[in-house]
Amino acid sequence: MKSIAIFCLLFFIGFSTSFFIITFQSYRSYTNQIESDIVVLQEQVASNFISSSQDVKKATELPELAQVIQSNTASNRQNLAKAFEILMKKNRSYAQLRFLNSRGDEIVRVNQNQKGITVVPQNELQNKAERYYFTDTMKLNQGEYYISPLDLNIEGSQVVEPYEPTLRLATPVFDASDKKVGMVILNFDTTNVLYELERKDDQNPDYKIYFANSDGEWFRGPTPEDDWSFMFSDGDNRRVKNQYPQLWSNILTAESGSVFAPEGYFYFGKIKPIELVQQNESIKKTFSYFSRYLEVRDYYMIVIVHMPKTLYGQLLLKKVVGINVFYFLLAGGGLGLAGVMLAKRSSK
Repeated sequence: MKSIAIFCLLFFIGFSTSFFIITFQSYRSYTNQIESDIVVLQEQVASNFISSSQDVKKATELPELAQVIQSNTASNRQNLAKAFEILMKKNRSYAQLRFLNSRGDEIVRVNQNQKGITVVPQNELQNKAERYYFTDTMKLNQGEYYISPLDLNIEGSQVVEPYEPTLRLATPVFDASDKKVGMVILNFDTTNVLYELERKDDQNPDYKIYFANSDGEWFRGPTPEDDWSFMFSDGDNRRVKNQYPQLWSNILTAESGSVFAPEGYFYFGKIKPIELVQQNESIKKTFSYFSRYLEVRDYYMIVIVHMPKTLYGQLLLKKVVGINVFYFLLAGGGLGLAGVMLAKRSSK
């Protein structure tokens, strides 16, 4: 009877220990895959940003731009538009390339979408003096770069539909006497980056992938109603800190990490566009400016992976119990038999 009791006790200990070890390893394998996905995403963003920053610099050095600054004629504007078109063709994610004067007037603007590249007619150009990216870029000195927060493109005070998620890279432009005369700004369409998140999400039914900014505002959230809600007047409460407070407190203090919270298991990692741009040898010594906080260290984007509690059981059945039940029994049985044999030997 004593041997049976020892066997049962040790079997339970062995079974439970192996169960928890393998469960932890399963979560760790998820985390490793997520970390790998975030690194790939960071590399993709870095490659796009560094290439884009180089093209913004090239745009400021165009002789056609110098001609427009010296003499704003229709012929010179046409030549600059053609030069802008050549730069735009390098990357299908370039949505707009513009030259704005010091009053915020668009002087030359070239658009690109799935249908191709178009030069915007003079009568359709707009004044952008009230837009945050104009006022912030015009505060910069020569050789300094501005990177906007990620938001939706706005035309005529209205959010463009279908949505155009946009990041902007800009730098001020100076004339031959070093007078600040305007700015060059490149709109970068991030649809492909967000599509990559959606694709990875669709491939992994065991968890959901979200995307947010350093304010905790959703680009891609738990529900469709959360997506881009900060762009609209009624979306202020839809933030990470309101919906997942424990997760948010961890995000504020770490570059990456995993969190078991009341809402489930989370893993997060940060992407820092300004740091990625500063990896570029040609501009790494310059100051990249961010409008909202005016401090480089505060600007990042967050990739969040969420496994709701409702999926814990599925994970245990599919990834843990279903595959490893033999090892649980082996560990428990082996430890139990060893205990029985030891007990018998001790009683002799």
